[in-house]
Amino acid sequence: ETNRWNEAPTNLPSGRSHTSAVTVGHKVFIIGGATNDGEDEPEPCDLVEILDIDTMEWNTAAPMSVPRSHHSAIGF
Repeated sequence: ETNRWNEAPTNLPSGRSHTSAVTVGHKVFIIGGATNDGEDEPEPCDLVEILDIDTMEWNTAAPMSVPRSHHSAIGF
């Protein structure tokens, strides 16, 4: 079915906000963002997590050299 949102059968392994997301092939990259323990101000993070949409499994890529949040990303 097209033109319809479906809930993914899996959740992002690490909770964070202000990420960038980009698709490359059959993978969705969730890049950086901000983490917050509820006590302090949100902190930029260096995480890169990848969802393989064929298997619906998450993998963790090498971290970014500089933590980022509120940023943009492109896939090519």
